[in-house]
Amino acid sequence: EEYVQQTGLGSGPVSSSDELKKEAQLLFDKLCLKLDALSHFHFKPKPVIEDMSIQTNVPALAMEEIAPVAVSDAAMLAPEEVFAGKGDIKEEEELTQAERKRRRANKKRKYKVEHPQKVEKKVPLNTSMNKSYGKEKP
Repeated sequence: EEYVQQTGLGSGPVSSSDELKKEAQLLFDKLCLKLDALSHFHFKPKPVIEDMSIQTNVPALAMEEIAPVAVSDAAMLAPEEVFAGKGDIKEEEELTQAERKRRRANKKRKYKVEHPQKVEKKVPLNTSMNKSYGKEKP
């Protein structure tokens, strides 16, 4: 302990100026990181994160193409990639016969799913009258 105190290597009393210097350095590091992100880390490589695992067959330095690291991959998608519409919108006159049949079949299929009680098959009530039991035609 005496040797550490004599050489000044120990943690001595922390002054307010040292705390201000540490805070200023921290703020400056944050500012530099944001500026590097704006320049797509072209001039300075990405900061190393210690918790990351080592991957093989990966280039040592990876340059960003368009957006900085802070932007997620979902934000970089085009609107067509996020939401695919119902397809081409055409008028009835523009449709071919096959397209009209396909549209009608899809409409019927959706209706049957939404209204199963209305689509029940109707069974004739008195089927015995239609059949002739034991009677042969002459």
